[in-house]
Amino acid sequence: MSRDPLSEFISAMAEAGIRTSDPIVGDGKLRRFHVEGDRKGSKNGFYVLHLDSPASGAFGSYKAGRQETWSMVTPGRMTQEDREALRQRMADTAMCREAAAAIMAACEPASPEHSYLVRKRLTVTPGLKQLARDVRYEVLDAERPKRIARKGVLVIPIYGPDKTLHSVQT
Repeated sequence: MSRDPLSEFISAMAEAGIRTSDPIVGDGKLRRFHVEGDRKGSKNGFYVLHLDSPASGAFGSYKAGRQETWSMVTPGRMTQEDREALRQRMADTAMCREAAAAIMAACEPASPEHSYLVRKRLTVTPGLKQLARDVRYEVLDAERPKRIARKGVLVIPIYGPDKTLHSVQT
């Protein structure tokens, strides 16, 4: 009988006490979701799920300060090909974090007079930044890997429960 990685991942989350009715997508992107029992509308849960071989991921709750990793194949049963795929996945993740760090290093506190904030009638919230200069960086995108984040763009850092910078949203 073949095992379903998506179902196994959702079961691992439930076993760790993290349940959701939100859809879980196995696209390798960091995603947030509502954790059952948390305040309605909150997105305190996070996960990343890779369904390619070996299926693996991580999940947790920002509110609970909890983070877990998961793999369909236990490390002792992984083939050399599985290990190499995981090494590459970790290198790709490191590249994304480096891009986020480069962007954050070029940031300053967001100005209350930023045109987007004024147009939307929003106030500066804690942690909101804006780029003080252009930043060149690379991402995992076959069509457009080399990018430039432009001076003045608003930046929201995305941290894990251990305060590790994972990504940024512009």
